[in-house]
Amino acid sequence: MSFFVSQRNFLLFHTGIELYSIIIGIMIYILSIYSYNYTKNCYFPFLGIAYLFVSTIDLIHTLAYKGMNIFPQITANEPTQLWITARYIESISLALAPVFLYRKIKFSCVSFIYLIYAISTGILLAMIFYFKDFPTCYIEGVGLTQFKKISEYIISGILLLSAFILWKNKSALDDTVFSLITLSILATIVSELFFTLYISVYGVSNVIGHIFKFISFYLIGKALLEISLRAPYKTIFAELLKEADTFKDYIEYAGVMFLLLDRNGKVSLVNKMGSEVLGYPKDEIIGKDWFENFVPEYTRKELKDYYFKLIDDGSSLQEEYLENYIRTKKGDKVIRWHNSLLKDEKGRVIGVLSSGIDFTKEKELEERLTYYATIDELTGVYNKRIGLEIVRRELELATIRKSPVTIVFIDTDGLKMINDTFGHIEGDECLRTIAKVIKESIRGSDTVFRFGGDEFVIAFIQCNIDKAKEIMEGIVDKLSRITLELKKIYPLSISYGFSIFNPQNPLPLDELIIAADKDMYRMKRTGRDDHPAIHPDS
Repeated sequence: MSFFVSQRNFLLFHTGIELYSIIIGIMIYILSIYSYNYTKNCYFPFLGIAYLFVSTIDLIHTLAYKGMNIFPQITANEPTQLWITARYIESISLALAPVFLYRKIKFSCVSFIYLIYAISTGILLAMIFYFKDFPTCYIEGVGLTQFKKISEYIISGILLLSAFILWKNKSALDDTVFSLITLSILATIVSELFFTLYISVYGVSNVIGHIFKFISFYLIGKALLEISLRAPYKTIFAELLKEADTFKDYIEYAGVMFLLLDRNGKVSLVNKMGSEVLGYPKDEIIGKDWFENFVPEYTRKELKDYYFKLIDDGSSLQEEYLENYIRTKKGDKVIRWHNSLLKDEKGRVIGVLSSGIDFTKEKELEERLTYYATIDELTGVYNKRIGLEIVRRELELATIRKSPVTIVFIDTDGLKMINDTFGHIEGDECLRTIAKVIKESIRGSDTVFRFGGDEFVIAFIQCNIDKAKEIMEGIVDKLSRITLELKKIYPLSISYGFSIFNPQNPLPLDELIIAADKDMYRMKRTGRDDHPAIHPDS
């Protein structure tokens, strides 16, 4: 068909062939730059940049071709010079490209490659059109010059060298891509040889040369476009496929757990470390329902619901890292997981691949550190720093809810006397007993913390003064009973004072504590516990 068109209208034939190669060249450039972030080397990006500039020169060659009449001052020599220029750049680039099969260069270096091609192309175009000192390639009535013919042989030699270099490095490419690029290079060599024979720019040898150029660009286009788009795992990720066995070994002998669950929550894969952590051989794990067999009952429903919602919705993981307890042969352990969704070609979630590390000891240490950072070690109630933060947040909520909060300041009676008379161990035991009684007597919504050496603060949330007094009286009565039961020589006794947080006129916690402290001293002075409802500004 192409040969028939060339005989009827060579200019149409030539323009069609060249435009096809130009479009393919630009598409190669677009794909190669798009794939930059996904490949481990710069083979395709380098070729893409080269073909961008080759296509640019081919476009000028097409527009300048004899009969196009776009540049009327130009003879048949300049388009031939442009042809040779483009083929030199193409052949040298194909020979250099394998250098980048084993290396990934920075994007700044890619910019440098752009610059080299741009400067080289600019100089060559200036030599052809402006300085007119590029060697003559075609003479009207005579045909091709010696320079043009020798150049075609040199280009063919460079292309043969590039094919040999590519063959030496074929293990770095997918087999199909390697074959297509090699055939493309060979087609280009055949094309170049035919371009040494023609006398007229409309001659048969010129036609055949262009047909082989068409074949060459078709093959490299198929290699770098069709294969890359329709089978990306065979091109962009060819390195990963060739390392599949190594990857399997890595999973099997990795120092972390690897676990693969299918859509039904059953174990499809577990590695050696996973088997060791769970305490069972692989054949007793694979095929089992993960949640029913290896997740404790107290977290099973929550984790199961989360997993199947993820599977059904096909949504992305909201949290890439998760911690949860698993049930092993030796007891429950905490595992910190990194999870990845596995999807089929339609985007449907088909399972979850997780890698995990045994975080049990670290979790226990973390909980101990958290305990010591928040809890008063002697009494077991919140320490002052955490207690103040919690109560301040409660006061903010009380302001929004328009609900009262009763603050109680407590002082342990006679602690100095107990320490001086019976020793600090007894004094510590006294504080622990009082703190224990307070914790057992207040409600779940209330907060108690140790304010100082022998002082405590209670925040009764959504609680009026009458209810707070009732609870405090219960604490005093219980301490009196314990004194009798333990036959203490000294009384377990406390003094306390109140202040009321009014959401209509909210005051800082510090002022509320000062007011409750003053009320507590009033009780110590009078010996009476019939406290009035005290507000700091009263």
